[in-house]
Amino acid sequence: MRAFIVLGLALGAAAALAVACSETEGGSGFDADSGGGGGDASSVARSDASLGGSDGSGGDGGGTAVSLAGYRLDPPSVSLDLSSSLTTQPTVTFKAMAKAGGSATETDVTAQSVFYLAANPTLGTFANNGPVFAPNASLRGGEGTVRARISSGNGAILEADAMLVVKLTATLAPGAGVPTNPATIFARPLATTSTRKPAVVYPSSGVMLPPNLGRFEVHFKPGDTNDLFEVTYQSATLTMKQHLQCVGKIDAGCVASLDQTAFDYLAQSNRGRGSVTIKVAATKTIDTQRFESDSIEVQFAESDVRGALYYWRVENNDGRIMRTEFGSSKAPEVFLAKGQDGIADCIGCHALSRDGKRMVGSTGGQNLGRQVLVPDLSKPKTDPAFFAKKEDIVNRLQFAAFNPTGDRFVGVYGDTDVVSDRNKLWMYNGATGDRIASETVQLSVEPSHVAWSPDGNTIAFSQVGIHGTSQRPKKCGISMVTKSAATWGAPQIVVPQQTGKNRYNPDFSPESNVLLFSESTCPGSDNNHYECDGEDDPTASTWAAKPTPGATPVKLVNAGLPAAMDGQTTSLYDTFARSAPFVTNHNGGKLFWVTISSRRREGLSNFGGKQQLWMFAVDPAKVLAGVDGSFRPFFLPFQDLASSNHIAQWTANLISETNPIPTPPPAPTIEPPAPPPR
Repeated sequence: MRAFIVLGLALGAAAALAVACSETEGGSGFDADSGGGGGDASSVARSDASLGGSDGSGGDGGGTAVSLAGYRLDPPSVSLDLSSSLTTQPTVTFKAMAKAGGSATETDVTAQSVFYLAANPTLGTFANNGPVFAPNASLRGGEGTVRARISSGNGAILEADAMLVVKLTATLAPGAGVPTNPATIFARPLATTSTRKPAVVYPSSGVMLPPNLGRFEVHFKPGDTNDLFEVTYQSATLTMKQHLQCVGKIDAGCVASLDQTAFDYLAQSNRGRGSVTIKVAATKTIDTQRFESDSIEVQFAESDVRGALYYWRVENNDGRIMRTEFGSSKAPEVFLAKGQDGIADCIGCHALSRDGKRMVGSTGGQNLGRQVLVPDLSKPKTDPAFFAKKEDIVNRLQFAAFNPTGDRFVGVYGDTDVVSDRNKLWMYNGATGDRIASETVQLSVEPSHVAWSPDGNTIAFSQVGIHGTSQRPKKCGISMVTKSAATWGAPQIVVPQQTGKNRYNPDFSPESNVLLFSESTCPGSDNNHYECDGEDDPTASTWAAKPTPGATPVKLVNAGLPAAMDGQTTSLYDTFARSAPFVTNHNGGKLFWVTISSRRREGLSNFGGKQQLWMFAVDPAKVLAGVDGSFRPFFLPFQDLASSNHIAQWTANLISETNPIPTPPPAPTIEPPAPPPR
């Protein structure tokens, strides 16, 4: 605990009166009557504070309280340059200044102050809340707010802010075969021969990425005869260079991969900031010039994406449910599969409770829909109670969705000739999987593809226009029922059926205020065409609407744009839009995250027409204002490219036998340290 210094001030009767320091939005924080001038605008004074004093003799108690004004930090802003090539990084020492007792003279009150990072705390630390800032040993660029606090004799606290900008220069270890002087080589004059110009083909310019994605690749075409490359990642707070040769070309192109350390340099230095420019320079080892690609721009979100994904993987007609935690470095694990754990048939069409404790699915596909229910994912598979239902034919379903608490799920089963049965929203007990006849909702229309809103008040569904099977409904629109007390109302049309269109497969955003769905355009306006049956439609694209009757839908154009290697192809098979469970903060607004299954190409990789999982961010405020709020999509890097992957169902936690306790949410903002008491 620091002792308060004694200010040697000559205090008369006037000095015994408090000199108030009024709260300001920026500005100096000096009292208008203190006689002080100016002060930097980045120092923010928030309250009244005073130093104890006596008659100037140095006692720390029993004296007259001396009010402070103009509390500020010096320097008011500072830029700190870090480099991955340095063994010792620079530090910066802040000083706290204030005026006391109406004096026009500033006094150093650093020893009476505590210091911390009030914004972007991953930049570094103030040891023991002292005035010396030391950067994070893992090296991060970015902007932060330094805040100092001081207490007064009457318990009030004064605060002052300063801006800290940390700039990181990082040169990654060169790849195999790279000469010892790559920086000199790439200082060659720039030439413009078009056939030798490299081209970045992944990621797409305009993508928003989660800072905890973990794995990242840049795919590029090398240009004729080039054999040495420099990838530059540039922003206001980061300059990072990567040198490599093109080994093991994919589709005559090259891939620059970042390990976790390099990815953290990139992502953490630009979290919640503006764009990062990425470009590739190319040359030959023996040459006199270099060639540069056009640049692309990517952004990193302010907040991590949390949650777990259970997705359906198909390989050689063998379906299985995989699971992984977003951002994990571990490979996805097989959760349930045909021929394992007593499951005889292909399993899919799964749904998870929000907390991650329960999962329901079906086996056998269309016309079968045998229910599989796991009511407690924390149990081992060897537990006799692990399955509450295992390929049950009495309580059939094709698609299902849990309510927010997980004690109920709603299901549909349209693969029957009994019209009254296929026109039901069947309610099931979340623990047993049994249908609850008294809660089941009889409709006048046929539902498919159900979604239960996170707030629990709405169930949305595909309203079938032409009966087929639950997996292949045709000429659908999007409808919903809402709950009043314990009663579900009549269906309300959100997006109507339309000849030549199929609108299907709804899902809610985390705050229940946006409804996602897919739309396909039928060849020749034929709603019976197999390319318009809501399962694997070439023209399928992602749309959003308010969950209100007669809403005006918004096409998520950015999310549906083709990647560079797709050329002019716009039939990308974008289906099964599913929202991650949490909305995240971003630059004073919000984002939510959506996965889709798509046949677009991940840069140079060619899936051979297989569906793969892609993800994109959405600004809900823009969608609710009636405009496209989506960003370009990115490929989820944990997938097996040899398989086809669908239906990434999200849950808040990955609960398993080895992880029975839900993953805790991120730690709340660190409480500001208390200044030394007077």
